[in-house]
Amino acid sequence: MSAALAVINEQRQQWESLIGLVLDGLTSPHSKRAYRAALTEFLAFYYREPRSGFNKAAVQAFLSELESNRLSPSSINIRLQRLPTCSMP
Repeated sequence: MSAALAVINEQRQQWESLIGLVLDGLTSPHSKRAYRAALTEFLAFYYREPRSGFNKAAVQAFLSELESNRLSPSSINIRLQRLPTCSMP
């Protein structure tokens, strides 16, 4: 297995672990689908380029991308509400 493929597999496992932690607290199949979709969308964005961590700057960059895709404010809010919380500096 190439080094690049190993990194991709490791990232995928990390994504699934993070998503699993969030979904474990939910009981509704609808909520699980919605959270999985929102988290998968964010993580695909997050790993497209190097970032300094999950912080306010990363979330603001994601917000900018959502706005540039011309999503409605309510669609943007739904996606942001499903992100894990973190301490913002």
